[in-house]
Amino acid sequence: MQEPTIPTPDTPLSFGEIIFGLVLYPAQTMRTIIRQRPWRWAILTVLFLSVSSALILVLTNKVSQPLWLSLIMSIILSSLYLVIEAGIAHVISCRLAGGYGQYATLLCALAFVSLPLGIALALTPLILLIRPLLLILILLGIIWSLVLSFFAIRENYEFSNLEAGVVFVLTVGIIFLMNMGVKALSPSWLLPYLAGA
Repeated sequence: MQEPTIPTPDTPLSFGEIIFGLVLYPAQTMRTIIRQRPWRWAILTVLFLSVSSALILVLTNKVSQPLWLSLIMSIILSSLYLVIEAGIAHVISCRLAGGYGQYATLLCALAFVSLPLGIALALTPLILLIRPLLLILILLGIIWSLVLSFFAIRENYEFSNLEAGVVFVLTVGIIFLMNMGVKALSPSWLLPYLAGA
């Protein structure tokens, strides 16, 4: 039996290697993602997370729109949120912290950041009967997504842990304030789509 190997920057990552790598060795996997830019997997990840989110909203009766409209709204808002998040982190990293990284690379890496939370949310219909387990899975998904965001920033801009931590905290703070403002100004029909943002 062959021993599993840690992906190197020269070996293209499969989607399975990305998923397991982000769980088992996140810093090295994020470094490899940043070097390789696996766009097709990044786009598929965003679509998977958007579709999962829309299905949960429809199945739990959180929205009154038909499924097709929920899918479109979820894909548009998820993509927009990802572009804005990457933009904020890039501006803070380059302008305030003096980092040298590329926006497109960070955008590709951040597409994978919500994968743990997305997997937890995709399991929602299966574990709705065991609510404490669902809450634990969602909490773990949120924490791991935050950890992956930190690694994406650190690896893309080649920051120290302290520099990456400062950029990460500033980015999360700005995004949190932005979310609060958007939610306060949004019509009520849009709020369920913004709940995950």
